[in-house]
Amino acid sequence: HAVFGELVKGQDVQDSISNVKTIQPGRLDKPEQDVIIKEINIIRKGKDAKAFDAAKVFTEQEPKLAERREEFLNQLKEKEKEDAKFAAETFLEKNKDYQGEVKRFDTGLVMILNAKEGGEKPSSSDKVAIECAGYFENGGLFYTNIKSVAEANNMYSEESENQGAYEPFTMPYNMTATLVPGFREAMLNMNVGDKARVFIPSYLGYGDQGRKPMIPPHTNLVFDIEIIEIVKK
Repeated sequence: HAVFGELVKGQDVQDSISNVKTIQPGRLDKPEQDVIIKEINIIRKGKDAKAFDAAKVFTEQEPKLAERREEFLNQLKEKEKEDAKFAAETFLEKNKDYQGEVKRFDTGLVMILNAKEGGEKPSSSDKVAIECAGYFENGGLFYTNIKSVAEANNMYSEESENQGAYEPFTMPYNMTATLVPGFREAMLNMNVGDKARVFIPSYLGYGDQGRKPMIPPHTNLVFDIEIIEIVKK
């Protein structure tokens, strides 16, 4: 009703819209299911209202609205990056006993790299076998292809094992790897035998979409990654 003026009829409809369940209240908030306006009746009162040319106003204002929207989204992105910097420092504090060299990247990725001495550097034409475990910031496991990790976190499934879920997965060692950007960036900065614990800010992970049903939107992630070997061609 704020878009068109004063609501004169249908208060129950307005209330039902106001109480719609949303994805993430307070931040990029939107309904879980689209709310669709099927019909609008606008009552024009007064000379100015009757002379109002909606199409003309829309044409004139649309570029300005698009510019304001772009500015708003950029502000949100900057805030998200600032929040991620704070979260990255918390990650490092929690993992100060993890053995390795801290590496920070301009993208916002942070990794603690436990490099294997003399580990071979794959070429961009190689494929590598990877073991990993993915965690939320609170330490909850959401994915692993390592049997012992699954067992330790009460996520082991015999059915999953029979389907090969606890085997290293293979990825091309280049930018075509079908991984979230943060994971791919970490992988490309590792050699065979290296292990790393990696902080991936949400915008380098699953972003504002998340990955239903497991990963909510705007979720920072932590991965333990190891490159096992170069896969023979």
